[in-house]
Amino acid sequence: MEHHDTFVEFHLINLLVYMLNQSISDYVEN
Repeated sequence: MEHHDTFVEFHLINLLVYMLNQSISDYVEN
């Protein structure tokens, strides 16, 4: 189950990075 925990953390990190990129893109465009 350790791999599962790692997968979940990896997914959450990717989601945060995606959200940050979207925010930065909006900020730069505006």
